[in-house]
Amino acid sequence: MHVHSCYSSDSKSRLRDILSTIKKNGLGGVAITDHNSVDGAVKAVEIGRGMGIIVIRGIEITSAEGHILAYGVGEKLPNKLSPEETIEEIESLGGISVIPHPYRRISGIGGKIARSLRPSAIETLNARSPAGENARAMKLAEALDTPQTGGSDAHELEYLGNAYTLFPSGLVTEEELLEALRKGKARTGGRSTTVKEIVRYYTKITTNWTKRGFKRI
Repeated sequence: MHVHSCYSSDSKSRLRDILSTIKKNGLGGVAITDHNSVDGAVKAVEIGRGMGIIVIRGIEITSAEGHILAYGVGEKLPNKLSPEETIEEIESLGGISVIPHPYRRISGIGGKIARSLRPSAIETLNARSPAGENARAMKLAEALDTPQTGGSDAHELEYLGNAYTLFPSGLVTEEELLEALRKGKARTGGRSTTVKEIVRYYTKITTNWTKRGFKRI
């Protein structure tokens, strides 16, 4: 439910390689959630259809306060809007909103803002976040009585499927899966990041952040 392709500026993973790895790892589907772009997700739907893989259209939007995931939308949404306006834009297109890694530095919107919003779900198991951040995200979702998602947040093929979302069997369309998510019928699985991965990840994002002039993607 949280995968980046070469249509994100910080990933080089090709769509067909992502889908082949997903299938090899025994997963039934994937959500392509590139930064501020739906181009990869839309193309992946067609590729996935030929490979027998369900692809959910997604996008990770940079709001004025941090990242927000949108699912079920086929067009680019504006970034730099307030979190409230971002969620309104998502809902106006019939999509659903999810707050990813709320406690991540630089790109998370934080618990205070998340509590003021009404997202469809909160990502409580992110494979690129440490266990402590994921535990706080879970407590936040439980306090708000909000459905939960899990995602690998993979920017490289080797991390695909480290965390995931489990849905009831028999669901085969984007619409069915997202409706199940809205109703709280999905659950998370997988793991948080390791210490080695944390060091590698924060070295990478700090370097990229510096090169961007301390601006979010």
